[in-house]
Amino acid sequence: MPYRIKRNSWQPARLKRGDYRVLMVALVFIAYVRGLDYLIGDDVWNSRDFMLQAAPEWVWGGIGFVLGATILLLGTLTRRHLLVYVGHGWLGMAYFLNALAAILASQPWFFDGVRGGGAVGFVALLHFLQMWRTGAAPLRVDKPARGATERIVEGEE
Repeated sequence: MPYRIKRNSWQPARLKRGDYRVLMVALVFIAYVRGLDYLIGDDVWNSRDFMLQAAPEWVWGGIGFVLGATILLLGTLTRRHLLVYVGHGWLGMAYFLNALAAILASQPWFFDGVRGGGAVGFVALLHFLQMWRTGAAPLRVDKPARGATERIVEGEE
């Protein structure tokens, strides 16, 4: 069957369990790298002065990112739903506050490197989306899905 570009033909990605694991590993890795960078990095970034007025480096790096990544990693490895939920929320808030600090320091939104508001805000969005979709309590599913998931078509019940 040839591929055609048809109007209204887009479907959401069909992510599998392994895809979510890759996403979780990436989000935890990014948080650890950012936390350790803030804790032990000796270079200077543009929004640093404003961020340090809000909180010292150990708060941003240690409490903000390393602790959040550890909660998320622990929840993922031990399969504790509430810890995964809290970890995503913690990191989402840390990234959001970090992006806010960059914005309030009047830094360029997109072109200030990995410490700019745009890069940090994007990761905050991913964590908040994961937190929102995870929910505080696990979903109760009678039977695990086997094979293709049910297709949802707007307007049909």
